[in-house]
Amino acid sequence: MNSDERTKVLFLTEAEYQPECFSNYVNHINPEDIIILNTNGREVLHPFGEIMREIIITVYQEKIKEVYVVGDKGTDTSLLGQWTCPSVPQDKLETLEYLFKNCKPEFPGMNLREWLEGNKSATDYVQKNADTIRNHPLVPDDVVIRGLFINTGTEEKIEEMVF
Repeated sequence: MNSDERTKVLFLTEAEYQPECFSNYVNHINPEDIIILNTNGREVLHPFGEIMREIIITVYQEKIKEVYVVGDKGTDTSLLGQWTCPSVPQDKLETLEYLFKNCKPEFPGMNLREWLEGNKSATDYVQKNADTIRNHPLVPDDVVIRGLFINTGTEEKIEEMVF
């Protein structure tokens, strides 16, 4: 890499952020070198889904060397885990549960309830997504995967982890 080439950094977030926000948390990055992909919620990446494809393409096209998976520790998740759906017929629930158990990799490592509830915490979101990215065969080995936990209520950086 020549000295004129700037290093760009990819942020994977579950909420809407502006690039300037991340340059406040991670000092060595200029806002113009920040690329943000939004997951629209706390869903774990599917290894061969749309978001993972966007990450891979962005890493190669923009020569990304660091990926930050951002978790918001200020988000209230108290409503998660209270899933009930009494109007769905039992036979449909049983069919879906069968598919979750037997149709891998479409539903990797989860059951129907876990899929409907999503991740219950920022830590789950960050760890599972970081693992998916780090272990993907198309992500270059020299790309560093980091977790960044922030509290949007106070706009404070809580912690940063390298995976």
